[in-house]
Amino acid sequence: MRLMKIGCGIIFCGYLSTVVVADPLQNEQSCKKQGGIWGKFGLMEIHQCNLPANDANKICIDSSQCEGVCFVDASTAKGAHTKGRCYARTITLGTCLNLVKNGIAQGQVCED
Repeated sequence: MRLMKIGCGIIFCGYLSTVVVADPLQNEQSCKKQGGIWGKFGLMEIHQCNLPANDANKICIDSSQCEGVCFVDASTAKGAHTKGRCYARTITLGTCLNLVKNGIAQGQVCED
């Protein structure tokens, strides 16, 4: 019985540490401390943290190479072979971007 109480104490402490640590995606204060923008994004207007991307402006040919998305200027024609750059933030809701997939411009798409 004694061993069981100690085990439960360890599990309980682990649970408390999880609750106490602020998740930047759920907490405005923590979000802002990490350079994020706290707000309601998209049509559903759910509070989210839009963090800066560490790879902002890195040359890319696909979004799989970026924290966010790979995009090119809106003037680049859909279907054109191109290199893009990684978006500056992790959330793109509320923006219109010409995404790049496998080195090909996809045409401007607006995300809500």
